[in-house]
Amino acid sequence: MAWSLSYFLGLLLGLLVSMSGEGWLSVWWAMEALGLLFLSWMCLNSSLSERGDSSVWTYYLVQSLGGLSVLLGLSSSFLLTPDSKAESSTCLGDNFPFELVAFFGIMLKLGIPPFHGWMIRLSENLSWKQFYVLMATQKVIPLILSCNLSSLSSLGSYWLSFSAVFCSITSLQGVAESSIRRFLSYSSIMNLGWVLLSLTGSSWSNSLKFFLVYLLVMFLVCQTLTQAQVSSSSQSIGSRFYRKSPSSVLTSVLIITLMGIPPFPVFLVKIEILRDSLASGLETCAASLIISTVLLILGYIRLVAFEVMGSPSSGSEMIFSSNFWILSILLSFFLPIMWIWIL
Repeated sequence: MAWSLSYFLGLLLGLLVSMSGEGWLSVWWAMEALGLLFLSWMCLNSSLSERGDSSVWTYYLVQSLGGLSVLLGLSSSFLLTPDSKAESSTCLGDNFPFELVAFFGIMLKLGIPPFHGWMIRLSENLSWKQFYVLMATQKVIPLILSCNLSSLSSLGSYWLSFSAVFCSITSLQGVAESSIRRFLSYSSIMNLGWVLLSLTGSSWSNSLKFFLVYLLVMFLVCQTLTQAQVSSSSQSIGSRFYRKSPSSVLTSVLIITLMGIPPFPVFLVKIEILRDSLASGLETCAASLIISTVLLILGYIRLVAFEVMGSPSSGSEMIFSSNFWILSILLSFFLPIMWIWIL
């Protein structure tokens, strides 16, 4: 409890520093300090055997490499810019290789494909509070830095577009996943793609709205799973329905809300992002994210239906039947709306 409170106080301080700073160096400092605080939280809340786990060291190496890449790329770009006034954070100059190094570092920090493997591995060994931090709050400051750099660099729009497409393609791996943690991890990658698409279309207000809704819904999902004492990383999605607790249905409703089934708030923000993206000529990126979102939703429904329908019925499991049919009716009502939206 003490470390989680310390982390969120550090997050608040980091946000204040990154938003009030005059240059990119203050944002970089806040990003690195927050990453170090999260690493300390993971180590001090683990047993001695878990401290030696390779995933923690992988996180340390990835974050260190990402931070050094951002620092090297940005400092070199500003120092090599012919105009000395360019160092006042108004442009990055035309130093193409160093811009790529900086964007590479941000991709590592955010877990943007193809540099997402460390995030999937690490997510299986965390508590639900730490899982929420990794998938949500740890991305806030790197996204602020991405927003700033994309407006300063000539490569910004291209980098955001390709990153959004990579997120949409990679998130399809979640269709075949039955683990709750891994499925939520791939769902987080898909939602990150929507944020990057919004930034590509220069719709920063929609990016802020979408990410705030994502933070809230992901918090509710992780809080529900924490109270339900779901600790096993390999626990399947469908097995959530075998409990007598109403949190099983609540978890599923929150997850489909997170993925954007209409008429939930995430869906409404995605409509605004699509409108701005189509107006900016980003049809390919928008289409790839729409397809991956629909397939991920259908994959989730398939996993739930398969495990529930395939389970043997008993007296303790019959309590689920009414909840399941209520959920089925709701999904039957929402899916035609989603189909009309796709057409």
